[in-house]
Formats: sequence, C-alpha cells, structure tokens
Amino acid sequence: MFFDATLFHTIVEFLSVVCYGAIAFFAYKRLIRTEDNFNMYWLFGFTIAALIIVVHAVVGQFDLASHASWIPATWAIERGVLLLMLYCAMITGYLVKYGSVIVISCLSLLVATLMAFPELGINSGQVVQDHQPYRPVDFVLMLSWMGLWAIFWMNRVQLAAHDLPPFFHWFVLLGIIVHGIMAFFSPVPFDNAFMIAHVLKLVEAGVWAVAFYQWEKRLHLA
Repeated sequence: MFFDATLFHTIVEFLSVVCYGAIAFFAYKRLIRTEDNFNMYWLFGFTIAALIIVVHAVVGQFDLASHASWIPATWAIERGVLLLMLYCAMITGYLVKYGSVIVISCLSLLVATLMAFPELGINSGQVVQDHQPYRPVDFVLMLSWMGLWAIFWMNRVQLAAHDLPPFFHWFVLLGIIVHGIMAFFSPVPFDNAFMIAHVLKLVEAGVWAVAFYQWEKRLHLA
C-alpha cells in the first residue's frame, strides 16, 4: 500500500509527544523559578497527556483490532486531560473567582470519558455513521474547548495583565477546530478528516512548544 494510514497516525502522534515533552520541560523550568500553580498544571497536564499518547499510538499501531474502541477512548482521555489542565491552570493562576468552572468542566469531561467506553452502556465515542455528530465524544470536547475560549475572551482585559503563555488563544482555537473536524467530518476511522485533525493537533502542539520556549526565555531574561 502506498499510504499506510496507521503508520502515519503513529508518526504524527509521536511528533506530538516530542512537542508535549518540550512544553513540559519548559513548564518545569518555569516552575522551579516561580513556584506558581499554573506552571505545575502545565507540567503535569502535558506530561500525562504525552504518556497517554504513547500508549494510544503504540497499541493502535500493532493491534489492529483496537481501532474500533481503544483509539477513540484513549484519544478522548488524552484530550480530556489536556483540557482539564488548561481549565485548572487558567482558573487557579489567573481567574480564581471562576472556580465553579472547574466543576462544570470536570463534569463535562467525565461524560466525555464515559462516552468513550461502550461497555459502560453510554453512547460510545466510536464512529456512528448513521447520524451526526459522528463522534459524540469529540462533540462534547469541542463544546468544552469553546467554553475555555469563552472564558478567555470575556476576561481578555484582565488576563492581559498576567503572564499568560504566548498564542494561548490560537492554541485553544485549534483545539476547537480539531474536535469539530473529528465530530462532524470523520465517519470512518483513519479517513481524510481523521488525518487532517491529527495534523492540526500536531500543529497545535508545535505552536505551543515554540510559545513555551519563548515564554520561558522571557522569564530567564527578566
């Protein structure tokens, strides 16, 4: 076969792991110097997400039977962990008064995770070809990323006074697009929309790896 979709998926995911690892490293360097809570969330969130991606990609590469359940389930958990980290980092680091949003986001992510496991009796996050959204779990995650964007936009003036990572709004916007593509345009595993979403996820990770490098360098020069 000229194009091995499974191998391409594995390569893209491992490149994402490299980017996540770089972000975690820069967050660790900032944590040592500042001891701020939000740096801790960046560190643990991206580290855990990277580890999940490794398992997600390796099993998906060598166990073809896992494509129907394992890949959507671990995808949902990885993206959910990352999203929860973003909520917690923003709220504890910048918008403490919006602590109730943590509860809302946790509940949303719980529902999204449960949907990823068909054995729990809830509509799975697998491919549902007879109606949209094709991937309900990605639809829930898309709404959760939109909620994060809304919080950022409504408080952009207040947040401008804080040392927020560069390109934060673009990172969140890419997250919305990634899950929108998966939810509404990917009825078949490893189809074109699936691949485009994963490439955009890699772009998302790469953008923030560069942003975190600049962020950490700015602190170092301060």
